[in-house]
Amino acid sequence: MTLRITTAFLLLCAMHFPQPAPAQTYTTLYTFCDAATCPDGTDPRSGLIQAADGNFYGTTYYGGANSAGVVYKISPSGTYTVVANFGGPNEHPVAGLMQATDGAFYGTAGGSIFKLTPDGSLITLASEAGSSAGLIEGEDGDLYGTTTGGGNLGNGVVCDFGGISGCGTVFKVTTSGTLTTLYEFCSQDRCTDGFNPYAGLVETVDGAFYGTNAFGGRIEDCFNATGCGTVFKLTPSGSLTEIYRFPGPDSRFGVVPLAGVIQGNDGNFYGTTSGVVDNGCGTVFKIANGTLTTLHKFYQPPTCAVGSSPRAGLVQGTDGNFYGTTLETIFKITPSGKLTTLYAGGSFITGLIQGTDGSFYGTSGSTVFRLSVGLGPFVVTQRTIGRVGSLVNILGTDLSGATSVTFNGIPATFLVISPTEIKTTVPPGATTGFVQVVTPDGTLSSNLLFRVKQ
Repeated sequence: MTLRITTAFLLLCAMHFPQPAPAQTYTTLYTFCDAATCPDGTDPRSGLIQAADGNFYGTTYYGGANSAGVVYKISPSGTYTVVANFGGPNEHPVAGLMQATDGAFYGTAGGSIFKLTPDGSLITLASEAGSSAGLIEGEDGDLYGTTTGGGNLGNGVVCDFGGISGCGTVFKVTTSGTLTTLYEFCSQDRCTDGFNPYAGLVETVDGAFYGTNAFGGRIEDCFNATGCGTVFKLTPSGSLTEIYRFPGPDSRFGVVPLAGVIQGNDGNFYGTTSGVVDNGCGTVFKIANGTLTTLHKFYQPPTCAVGSSPRAGLVQGTDGNFYGTTLETIFKITPSGKLTTLYAGGSFITGLIQGTDGSFYGTSGSTVFRLSVGLGPFVVTQRTIGRVGSLVNILGTDLSGATSVTFNGIPATFLVISPTEIKTTVPPGATTGFVQVVTPDGTLSSNLLFRVKQ
């Protein structure tokens, strides 16, 4: 199987990029050195998360004490600190970190699932075959993720890629390290269920998990007739349902989803395709009730548009719009599909995160950056699904004087832990809606709905 991602990405859009619009402010917060032996780390291949202390955390693939990567934290103002050095069973992380409700960090590296303790120690929880994407914490408190390889070996289709044997899996692991494989891809004839999931999962209020496979699905003329990817739904018991198969009617543009999907506040799913088949340029799409709508094609005849081939997914901002990256640009797109280029000229292979100060943060090539677009502060719930009584961590800025926390208008008891963290529980009578925190400076609302599981 031949994958033309790297070269196609570099050749697609060698065009002049416009300068940032005046309304946006792009700031480089930190620049990594360019050698594999850099003590502070180099080559960040994953995005950032914002933790309960208000800082951002990420990983690098190389550098550090063992030249195997580091975990780093960086403040919103750019103060950079190495937290831990990878090595041994935990090395060369590709996926990012996640912070669970227990306060610990979890991630994957070198075929292992690890836990980062407060003192900076990396503890191996479990080993898994294949390179895995990022983890999420399920409503049940377990961690869920995917592996690009491992599992079935092809079932008649060559689906190993990049030296990774196997077609990929979905797994769960407890915070104590018990690993369970929920599904092995390519379990159906000719891999019509898809294979090689490159991205993580998203959980919905019905307890199911949604994700993407970069390949497989429809038996068409894409990558040696093995198909160009799928969107799937998987129950906690391991029952898989296909939501959509790529390619669709316009396969030149919408194939090979390298990123996962997100669930918007409207309940629909949104995502991107890299679109590298036949030099396609990629898309932004919406899936509603199993029907896919292409919101934007990164194509301007006879070639690709300025900025194309998105490898990362989307994030929904506090203004209701979606934000994402192509290889060379940062863009905003409305739910109806109007796309605006916010910044051009970088090297963006990872997605964005909106910090609780309203700005967007991410990594670009060898830098960590901030993009301010005029959006104000808000609060984030570390999990967006929970039952009545479930513990919820709320992150924000200047929360010390908080006087009220509500879930869709229903008051909740809470404890202010620090200026950037509140602990609360889902109150009786709460229904799906926004979380709001009243502070002396005003009311802060969450950017995403908190969905109450009945």
